Amino acid sequence: MSNKVFLVSGASGSVGSKMVRMLLERGHQVRAMVHKQDERSKKLTQQGAETVVCDFSDLRGLRKAFAEINGAYFGYPVASSILEPSVLFAQAAKEARAEIIVNMSQVSARADSLSDASLGHWMSEQVFNWSGVNVTHIRPTFFFDWFLYFAQGAQVGLVQMPFDQNRLAFVSSEDMAYASARILENPSVHRGKTYNLYGAEQYSFEEAYQKISQILDHKIKYEKISIEAWVAVIKNFLPPRVVQHFSNGPFVDLPSGIFKGPSDTLEMLLGRKPGTLDEFANEYRDALFAPKSKFVFMNQVETDQSVCSSSKW
Repeated sequence: MSNKVFLVSGASGSVGSKMVRMLLERGHQVRAMVHKQDERSKKLTQQGAETVVCDFSDLRGLRKAFAEINGAYFGYPVASSILEPSVLFAQAAKEARAEIIVNMSQVSARADSLSDASLGHWMSEQVFNWSGVNVTHIRPTFFFDWFLYFAQGAQVGLVQMPFDQNRLAFVSSEDMAYASARILENPSVHRGKTYNLYGAEQYSFEEAYQKISQILDHKIKYEKISIEAWVAVIKNFLPPRVVQHFSNGPFVDLPSGIFKGPSDTLEMLLGRKPGTLDEFANEYRDALFAPKSKFVFMNQVETDQSVCSSSKW
């Protein structure tokens, strides 16, 4: 077993849980930071991780979580303000003299973003930079997970969103977890760098659903609707901060090509080709047909808001 100990925050989430598994498989010791003990945290313990219950707003708890840590992953959801958690995480990391912090940001993080969340991620990057900790910022484009969020619509054969024919290069949470794990393992190579991460293939949402229809042998129609109609529905199910982000971030930024790429950076970090839409659709075939979270637009069903924290988009 490795003598390296890595702290993974958001360890019950889509990227974090995969990071825990990967780091353990690679022989490292893992401290999994969770908000509460539940079935998901129990699974992490069963895999061999040390689980610690800690909130991002608790500096005393973060100090304990960082004890004897070599490196850490900072993954924070869109659902609430990121600034104070970034400050406290950076302080705890600095006190612990962590070799590296992998900060999960967004490819659209910038000073003039109209999305509060994207602006917040840009500010979070500045906080880590100002703090003097050793940090690597990773900035992914859209996650394939978006298709799971709309699974109820896909199941009935109709998905409605406000996105045009602009293309983007989706990435998988599996690849984000593996890239983050490799950065933690090789801190001297990646310290101080910012990586914009794109997948190997580019699709518009309409093209992507055409592809998924072929893979699943199930007709899914994509229909473009107005942003006003979209917001009128999602505001009934999602926290205001998430609604503000979705309606002022991805929707506004897609025409600029910011999510499109291309780039070979992700392949460099992975040491292999990034995952494809075919692989994703086949792996999550059951979830696409029988979604756990009824996260659907223009079909007003109850949604599980926790999905908002599972990925950046």
